[in-house]
Amino acid sequence: MGNTPLAGKQPRLSPEEEKCLFDAGISYLSDGAPEAAYYCLDRIIAPDLPLLFNKALCCYLSGWYEEGHRLLGEAELYLPTVPFRQEALPSPLSANACNDHLHLCPMPRGVPQELARTQLLRLKAETAFRLQLYGEVKAIAASLQKPYQHIEKLIKQISYDTEGN
Repeated sequence: MGNTPLAGKQPRLSPEEEKCLFDAGISYLSDGAPEAAYYCLDRIIAPDLPLLFNKALCCYLSGWYEEGHRLLGEAELYLPTVPFRQEALPSPLSANACNDHLHLCPMPRGVPQELARTQLLRLKAETAFRLQLYGEVKAIAASLQKPYQHIEKLIKQISYDTEGN
């Protein structure tokens, strides 16, 4: 993947064409083809939280962490300023909620805002870690208010790295 976005090279698309491109991007991401997903998603002109998140996920999966981090920051602007309180899941489902890989899943449109916030922040923590923005990783962990397993591992690694071991 190059360092310049692909947007701006295509004529304005209809809402139906943009929906088809978004769906194609989600499909490619789900099938493990982030470069093809980015190619589709980058042609959509009007940004929204799911579009920006999915483009950031493409970047993360391809190792382009700087751009992924930038896109996640832009996506955060689409979140409500006051976070919603996420409703509790039934016990059988909530047992594994902190161990899942939601942050590595494509984000569909229409997802509840608190779920979108959690998914975005979890990916942002991973991306910030790759960029050695350790203070940001810790701040995200504190703001999530749940001990997500992958973030706890990152914080342990940060502690290990900063202690000089």
